Amino acid sequence: NADQVDILFETFAGPKYKVTVIYLDCPDDVCTRRILEGPVRLNSKGKRRPDDTREGVATRLKEYRELLPGIQEMVSRHKRDRDEIVTIKANQPPDVVFKEVSRFLFSEELVEK
Repeated sequence: NADQVDILFETFAGPKYKVTVIYLDCPDDVCTRRILEGPVRLNSKGKRRPDDTREGVATRLKEYRELLPGIQEMVSRHKRDRDEIVTIKANQPPDVVFKEVSRFLFSEELVEK
């Protein structure tokens, strides 16, 4: 959400940091199938999310699609030359998506050392 975008760029505002924002581009049908048919994810109380139903996932994805353009706009406004916005096609096999995301998450690249 907007607050998280602000916090992200404020936290890493120093000249030695590079911010990478990863957008996972995945069709709704693939997201829905992975949520409903994938491994059961439990919350901190050991229970499955109550909205892990076809209707619940559809509602969450609708909200995500509505909020995404505003968040992308905020990210673009905050972005500095050294920062990066990456789109990963997330309808690939999960292990391929994991490898792509990992390339950015586990990078220790700093602008200045």
